[in-house]
Amino acid sequence: MVGRTRSLIMLLAILPLMGVCPLRAASDEAKPVTIPAKAQDSSIAKGASPALGSAMALGREFISACHSPEAPPDPCLPGLYRDWRELSIHNREGFTETRFKGARIVIDHKTFQLVLQGVLSDGSVEDVYETHVALGDAETPTPGGSFVINHIYCYPDVVFFDSSQEKIPALYKGFFAPLLACDEHGNCERFRELGMHGFEPSAYPQPDRIRPETFGAVSGGCIRLPDPCQFKTALIRLVGLGPLRKNDRGCYHWLNKPVEVRISEDDGILASILDGGLLQVRRGLRTLMGIFMP
Repeated sequence: MVGRTRSLIMLLAILPLMGVCPLRAASDEAKPVTIPAKAQDSSIAKGASPALGSAMALGREFISACHSPEAPPDPCLPGLYRDWRELSIHNREGFTETRFKGARIVIDHKTFQLVLQGVLSDGSVEDVYETHVALGDAETPTPGGSFVINHIYCYPDVVFFDSSQEKIPALYKGFFAPLLACDEHGNCERFRELGMHGFEPSAYPQPDRIRPETFGAVSGGCIRLPDPCQFKTALIRLVGLGPLRKNDRGCYHWLNKPVEVRISEDDGILASILDGGLLQVRRGLRTLMGIFMP
């Protein structure tokens, strides 16, 4: 059995050299093995080269590369492009801004502001896109810290998996980026099933049970984007994309460069709640004083 597995690994490694359906495009660096599954992208978070994966994983990656999916229509995609990969290539060829060497996302708990920054070669940054966002509420706060996104679901076919693993389409409004937590060795895993995404509350089976806002402390811990079209366009232009892939959640692309996501600690949420409570107390006292001291 071991001998057969080794033979299969060698065969899958040699086929690309023979010009037979490469395991990955030449522009791809050592990407994690993609395993279509309902594991909420935990397999995609791995940072190992396909050459070090199992024979079965390599076989799935081989099949995925040989049968490239077709991107579903996306109203967010600028005209003349078939998919977001084409826009990424157009950007790389110098038709748009390419002076940035990387990107990072900074999220402020206190102000509920998100800033997408371009990182220059000298380490300095420039703000590229800014928006307000919704974060976790007091019961399910968005954690503070440093995270990473390295792949994005950026088409309308992306689905949400509920607690029973049923697919709910349209809820993410065409964008979802899983948050990854990485250790000092660069090993990354999905973090508590959290991510950044668009939000369409009417797509939820019981919309009256969720808060519909895209600003403030209202979510279950994820980061809700009010305009996923603008955000994903800015992100893709900044870092670029690898070839189109597809799994149970939908069509996705690897980012050409991983993006750090810095989230401030949640003391800002506590402060805002306290500030709001004190404001209500002051208003109540003024009303009370008006009643007894006209």
